[in-house]
Amino acid sequence: DHQTWYAKYTYGPVTVGYQASEVETYGTTTDDESTTYSILFAVNDELSISYGEWTNEDNTAVDEEISGVSASYTTGGMTFTLYSNSADNVGNTSGVESEKTEVAVSFAF
Repeated sequence: DHQTWYAKYTYGPVTVGYQASEVETYGTTTDDESTTYSILFAVNDELSISYGEWTNEDNTAVDEEISGVSASYTTGGMTFTLYSNSADNVGNTSGVESEKTEVAVSFAF
């Protein structure tokens, strides 16, 4: 059984989103519940910045928590992107952490 719902609202240059999900596995007592929210700010037509968080709860003692920030800048046929994410208690295992940062450039011809 899998249920999910979300809401997204945009007002001017700001977009806010929220999502909640629940997964119940048949024949087990394993349940996963996750919540996500994010916010994006479009500075202008070329630059946007966003931030988001995600939390996963299951039948363990610790919650998996992920957060990230990203930015995108477009000029002419080039787009520059940057994102940085960090995760705590990966796989709902205490003390397991992960971090990733990426910078990219794409070209349109």
